[in-house]
Amino acid sequence: MEEPENAATHRQIRALELILSGNFINGKQAEVYGLGQPRVSKGTVVEDALKLARSHILKSRIAIQAAIRAVCEDRRWSSKRG
Repeated sequence: MEEPENAATHRQIRALELILSGNFINGKQAEVYGLGQPRVSKGTVVEDALKLARSHILKSRIAIQAAIRAVCEDRRWSSKRG
């Protein structure tokens, strides 16, 4: 099911706001923001997580590399500060 373009834009803005601010949200807030993933059964958590990870890796390689690089850079910067 396709969603309206403005709903995707709102999710992107919220996601970017969280990434740039470093703020954390809980699962309920993520669901309200439209950022959460579907719930899974207790017995299929690992299988479903691996399926999701494979999907993200295949579709978002450059984004994942950039996010990892950003986190690593932040850690180096933080350790130099304190």
